[in-house]
Amino acid sequence: MNCQRVHDTQLARLDGTLPPDESADFDRHLQTCEACRNDYASLALTVGTLDRMPAEEPGPALRTRFFAMLDDELARESRGALQPSRTPARWSMLFGLRTALQAGFALAVFAAGLFLGARFLAHAPAAVKSDDTHRELADLRSKVDSMSQLVAYALARQQPDNARLRAVADDIQRGNLDASKLSQLVATLAFDPSVNVRLSALEALYAHADQPIAREGVVAALPRERSPLVQLAMVDFLAAVRDRSAVPALRTLAQDNSTDQNVRAAADVALARISPFPYRS
Repeated sequence: MNCQRVHDTQLARLDGTLPPDESADFDRHLQTCEACRNDYASLALTVGTLDRMPAEEPGPALRTRFFAMLDDELARESRGALQPSRTPARWSMLFGLRTALQAGFALAVFAAGLFLGARFLAHAPAAVKSDDTHRELADLRSKVDSMSQLVAYALARQQPDNARLRAVADDIQRGNLDASKLSQLVATLAFDPSVNVRLSALEALYAHADQPIAREGVVAALPRERSPLVQLAMVDFLAAVRDRSAVPALRTLAQDNSTDQNVRAAADVALARISPFPYRS
């Protein structure tokens, strides 16, 4: 194994995913190459430091906000059920949307049931790491907390492209946005059918790149993006913020032969900026 191959496989060796035969070659190379040995030690120290950083905890108002939104949605639905419909076509459209959202919510509840059952029933005799459990439950609460925001976004998508563009432009001019608005921008970036609207949403997120929800949203949306123009803009965003959580998505993009060549090259450049060592596609 040569130095370049050692650099390309350092993270895999560090997290234990490198095959045994390559791991043995890797270790033998470190015994004879001081430069690679020092590089690997530096990377191990960096990753260890990042792993020890405390996970971000949800704010104390999370539960209160969720139940307030849930009560509001239930009350709104109850009022709507008591009023006769005067626009059958519109209600038909909303019924289809409601069915899709109900299916998505059912899947989310089913997944939550699987998680809780596996965590607290199948492994009941074993001691559960409290910090891991808190992080997983916080993530689950965050997903549930965003359900009403997804409903609002699904309704907003019924508007024409120019109306959605104006809505994003208003967000850009408004400046400071709360978590709800940022979530809607992330949803727009991930799901809006218009390339121009998605690009505008990404532009709006630039001003909030210091917020975890903005960075994590771009990372999550990148794998589903198919427009090279939007892909390039998203890669530039991730390179600018240098978020290490983007490394797996960028590596996949750089190594995908079906991806536009310019996008793959940009992903390589972004990886070189984010990671201590360059990755080769």
